Amino acid sequence: FTEPIINMGPDGDKFRDTVPSGSGNLGTVRDASDLGKTISTFTPHRSPDGLVFDKDSVLGGGLKGGGFVLSYNSASALGDAGQDILHVDLTKVGDSTYTAKVTQIVKSFTLPLGIEIVGNTLYVAETGLFSRPQNNPPKFYRISLPVEGTTGVSENHQSVPNAFSLEQNYPNPFNPSTTIRYSLPQTGRVTLKVFDLLGKEVAALVNGVVSAGNHEVRFDASKLSGGVYFYKITTENNVSTKKMILIK
Repeated sequence: FTEPIINMGPDGDKFRDTVPSGSGNLGTVRDASDLGKTISTFTPHRSPDGLVFDKDSVLGGGLKGGGFVLSYNSASALGDAGQDILHVDLTKVGDSTYTAKVTQIVKSFTLPLGIEIVGNTLYVAETGLFSRPQNNPPKFYRISLPVEGTTGVSENHQSVPNAFSLEQNYPNPFNPSTTIRYSLPQTGRVTLKVFDLLGKEVAALVNGVVSAGNHEVRFDASKLSGGVYFYKITTENNVSTKKMILIK
């Protein structure tokens, strides 16, 4: 790109104030459109960390042929003030001029390092270094995207559910394994853990970024004693806990 690309919404016009919001803190996030200003990007001196494209046009759900950017800095080149994955839909409006519609699809990584795409899957490495209150170990995420002919992000290519839900495990009571199903209306970080009656964690079934859709996890309790256990799912917007009984 030789000319700046004008950013358009819904997530392409945020920026951080140059004045820190507190001692050692980054500036306040502001909306350029509310201030009557325009944000542009992809200039020779202003580029994001990681840019990949759906070169084979295998994606569906409005993502076909689009680009994906790993937003990673305090004043992102794409107008997104977080450390997120953004979908970029470029439209040519002149010989060398483009506009970019920017949409956030996964948010709140901790110091991500890079992004790659293979087929309909995005891969993100997260360093986690220097994060507060303590350093987090490096992580590697895999985000599945809808393919041509689907309507949403889902591991099994079904429509994205309208609401979050956690189902009762089946069978229940069980011995020694059972299935736990849950539904996510949007992609995000998820933990699914199992606890005993004393509140001690006995299993971590899910811990990472999970795509929107309907999911199921098999829980094998063959090494646990019989009794009552609780499974708890935590997302960015929801927390739910259910009871299950292991019979031995």
